[in-house]
Amino acid sequence: MRNTFTILACALFLFASCGSGNDDHGPRDTAHTQTPPSPFAELATRYDGIYRSENGGVVYMLRLFPEGRAVLINGLPQGESELPAMLTRDAEGDPSKGWYNVAVDVEGDSLFFVTTPRRGEISYRGIVTPEGDLSLLRHSHITGKRQVMLYRYLPDGSY
Repeated sequence: MRNTFTILACALFLFASCGSGNDDHGPRDTAHTQTPPSPFAELATRYDGIYRSENGGVVYMLRLFPEGRAVLINGLPQGESELPAMLTRDAEGDPSKGWYNVAVDVEGDSLFFVTTPRRGEISYRGIVTPEGDLSLLRHSHITGKRQVMLYRYLPDGSY
């Protein structure tokens, strides 16, 4: 009986000493505490500036954020100086102003996102060019119009 008790006590001690793996004596599971990698990690995207395009008398601006979001806005050239301040991580957006905060999907070397104006969708797909700019195919599902837009990168402080 004494041997059975000793074996049982040792087994309980060993079981209890194994713990949950969250003690200070070994590696921790940090998967839940680390920031996930950016979906843009394999692309040459920049977060310290904006991307700018102009077409048909309208200025288009876009800013990327490492967590996989893009904030876009468009406006007239005479109000262009006010647009960059609206390209913030927490932008609420307003489709009536052409202002959006959207999730970006990345597949291989391409990025994809969709904006939703008041009456339909506009999809974007494109790549980061070797020069570090964005080349996007903009497809309006409202009018059916497709256009390739080159968004030039401008570092913070240069606009």
